[in-house]
Amino acid sequence: MIEFFFDCSSPWTYLAFHNIQLLAREFDEEISWRPILVGGIFNTINPSVYARRENPVA
Repeated sequence: MIEFFFDCSSPWTYLAFHNIQLLAREFDEEISWRPILVGGIFNTINPSVYARRENPVA
């Protein structure tokens, strides 16, 4: 089983989408599609980015 985490707004998803299907066929594996929000994960992991945007360096 291949777990494929993807975000429809990500250009990397588009590139990986085609390759993951070929890979799954090559290894005779099923794909478990896992939609995620990369921005949400990024914001959770790195909240300081928003703090910097509120107080930019002159």
